[in-house]
Amino acid sequence: MKVEGVDHIHIAVNDLDKASKFFCDLFSTQPAQVKEDPEFGFKWQFLPLGNVVIELMQATSPNSPIGQFLKNRIGAVHALSIKVPDIEKAIAEMQSKGLQLVSRAYVGGIKEAHFHPKDTFGFMIELVEHKGKTGGTIQAQDEK
Repeated sequence: MKVEGVDHIHIAVNDLDKASKFFCDLFSTQPAQVKEDPEFGFKWQFLPLGNVVIELMQATSPNSPIGQFLKNRIGAVHALSIKVPDIEKAIAEMQSKGLQLVSRAYVGGIKEAHFHPKDTFGFMIELVEHKGKTGGTIQAQDEK
């Protein structure tokens, strides 16, 4: 899927390998090497996504900060907003991978599509397509 941009996102997960495989397949990307910090009890892996990086984090100790954060969660991000050049093509690709489209919106020149959190480790993926000179959501809001 072609991606134009997103803010840097940290995603805490219970299974780094499973999450990494899922996101690499979904976004056609290659993961960086898994790193580990024994002092803070977690391991992580960066996944390049256009000009942005997702950082997947998994606790290596249940008492670590990440372990405590995930204690009652399957994931740690509410939404990941991804800018795409062709939202209809991106929607079709995500649906072809089994993700459920739950809503669409059109706000101030921005088309949005939201996919169910149950398919994406407990947080929502939002696709956005900007038209015209708008560079991002913040700029679009300023142009209203």
